[in-house]
Amino acid sequence: VAATAPCTTDATATVTVTEQESMNTNFASLYNRNANSDSELPSVASLPTRDDNEVIGSWGKIKNGDNTHIYIFTPHESNCYNEFRFIITVHDILSQEDCPSLTNPANGATDIDTKTMISWDAVVGAKGYFLTIWGSPNGTEILTLKNVGAETYYRPMKELPVNTRIHVSITPYNEQGKMPECFVQSFTTVKGSKIKSIYGFSPNGDGINEFWTISGIEKYPENIVTIYNRWGNLVFRTEGYNNSSNVFNGIANQYVSMGAGKLPEGTYFFHIQIPKENNLERKKGYLIIKR
Repeated sequence: VAATAPCTTDATATVTVTEQESMNTNFASLYNRNANSDSELPSVASLPTRDDNEVIGSWGKIKNGDNTHIYIFTPHESNCYNEFRFIITVHDILSQEDCPSLTNPANGATDIDTKTMISWDAVVGAKGYFLTIWGSPNGTEILTLKNVGAETYYRPMKELPVNTRIHVSITPYNEQGKMPECFVQSFTTVKGSKIKSIYGFSPNGDGINEFWTISGIEKYPENIVTIYNRWGNLVFRTEGYNNSSNVFNGIANQYVSMGAGKLPEGTYFFHIQIPKENNLERKKGYLIIKR
């Protein structure tokens, strides 16, 4: 220490600084840092007031937000230690009461557009949703356990089938897992306008109207198309008619042994079989070939 008047002699003093010893907090590992409800939280009174290094102190607890509980151990003044904290987070347990309700379309709604967006109520405590969609009466799968994250809406990638009851199952999940399966909700799509076709074609080699185009048939790949001549003989049959590679171009593929092949112009009769609801204008009728 430098001397100041009237002192003339400097003085020297030695100060020893002891590094603060760390608390032994192994006991805190006994407590799960996650809980399913407030009832699972340890009480302050149940916590030890002495650590493994014989540090004595007391506990307090503060709540930060709805789900975070901070436990604070404060050493007594006679102990040269900093306070210690550990945090327990309470996660909501999802139950059947938390099943979301459809908001668009409403459960039981009818005449719904086939391009509709599907939305539902948000569930408190949910981190995301699994979505399953299917149609009846044929049980057509549209979407199976699609994880849509935290979004509360979904727009199907393809148009929904017409005149079909659409069933929707929405299952919330969070850190504790997904809840038991929710109740199924449903709505019914519009019947849809009938798809009209031209019932005639001219396979004469000019590159125009060379085969019969059945408008909308591509939507129903499981179709069966049969064509008969005026005497009722089957002259053409195919499965999966598609208006491109699999078509009727006036050439018979049935009754060939009886002289059928390149069919003459005239009137023929068709039958289209589709094993589900559809909106084709006609499934039976007559067809004209003009060469």
